[in-house]
Amino acid sequence: MDATKRPLRIPPDFTLYAEKHKIFQLYERIIQELIVTQPDDPLQAIIDILKRPKDNVHRVIICGVPGSGKRTMSKLVSSRLRLVHITPKDLLNDEDSPIVQAARKSTGPISPASWGEIFRERVLKADCQNKGWVIEGFPRTREEALALQSVGVLANHFILLDVKDDVAFERNMAKRVDPQTGDVYNTVYGMPNDPKVSARLKEWDASDLSQNIQEHHRKIDGVLSCYTHIAKRINADQPKEDVVALILNFLCSSSRSMAPHTPRVVLLGPTGSGKSKQASLLASKYGLVDVSCSDIIKKAMAAGTKLGEAMKPYMERGLMIPDDLVMNALKARLSQLDCATRGWILHGYPKTPPQAELLIQAGYEPSRVFFLDVSVDSVMERLTQRRTDPLTGERYHLLSRRPPTEQVAQRLKIHPKDEEEAVLQRLHQYQANYDDIEEVFSSQSQHVNGDQDAHTVFELLESMLIKPVPQEPPPQI
Repeated sequence: MDATKRPLRIPPDFTLYAEKHKIFQLYERIIQELIVTQPDDPLQAIIDILKRPKDNVHRVIICGVPGSGKRTMSKLVSSRLRLVHITPKDLLNDEDSPIVQAARKSTGPISPASWGEIFRERVLKADCQNKGWVIEGFPRTREEALALQSVGVLANHFILLDVKDDVAFERNMAKRVDPQTGDVYNTVYGMPNDPKVSARLKEWDASDLSQNIQEHHRKIDGVLSCYTHIAKRINADQPKEDVVALILNFLCSSSRSMAPHTPRVVLLGPTGSGKSKQASLLASKYGLVDVSCSDIIKKAMAAGTKLGEAMKPYMERGLMIPDDLVMNALKARLSQLDCATRGWILHGYPKTPPQAELLIQAGYEPSRVFFLDVSVDSVMERLTQRRTDPLTGERYHLLSRRPPTEQVAQRLKIHPKDEEEAVLQRLHQYQANYDDIEEVFSSQSQHVNGDQDAHTVFELLESMLIKPVPQEPPPQI
């Protein structure tokens, strides 16, 4: 970047490198862990953090009312994603842990602070660090949740399984327990295959069930308040496979990072799909730079620049401007300071797969690509019914914005680009390149039904833009 020249142009490599390698997220994670754990030697702690094999492991908490299926879901999730399954009961059976031994010797219930240390000791072991973990049925109170967070046991997903009280009662009454292993089965949802195990099963002690359900309802809101941004309620009163699918889809999502991010958005769609309108709305609300490829070309030619003069003969003859000239004009605009700092939303480009690849090769790979899907009939209705008043320049639509008087209607003219044949030609060009362009942007693309009111489409685009790009769900077993 040369500070002596105006406008300032920032190489795209800066932000692309930082986002590709998650530099800001790395700083965020290091600072977060240092503040939470407060090590005596911060430099060594940073080295230990950087030496970890990976940090994108799942850290899941599954809670719910007694009988909601916490154990079943925790086992399925841990098996499916190869996570370490952790329960409070299993932790208290660890004979080698001095922390656990001290907790067992203390009189009265284990304090939240002690629970925090017990869980911290477990999740810091190599298997949890490398694979990730799922905690079943804990924390049970707000104090326990805060104790976990204060020692650095930080989940990235919190799942609350919801069922009605009568369903919870029914499920608990159907429970059977193996006195030898402590395993719990259900006469409705799953009994052991081994007849010897089935023969020794005992009825579940449900004497405190009502009290436990009421206690859960009293305390769960306090727990949820500690996990507001990562929590999801899931209706567990449905087939097991459906509940598992909902949980796995939720685990595929990622919470929003506080790291700096420069949106790079491309709007694609057939002619008349409303790309310019949506770009204007998004740019206005989120401060993005509205970059119209056609406007950039017109400004370059009007300014009489070398690039504009090179493009002018093609425009005058109605020919396609060579891709390298268009890309040079785009690079000059996208590298300016406002685009590099605020982000941009591009429409009118790319129109062909080679143009899409040029955009990526130039270092301006978009972070989001939205396809506005509109039917051919809607496009024809939107464009072929447009008219312009040659005296005032006012634009009308014969169906949605009719001229005020018959006199005005008589003098209206149709733009040559809105003639039916011209519109069909542009539609055919778009459809011929549609699949190949989508393949180039396969990891960033999302589709929106553009055949709706403009503000409805805007709300859909907005809801997608502020969330991370969905990941592929894990394979079903």
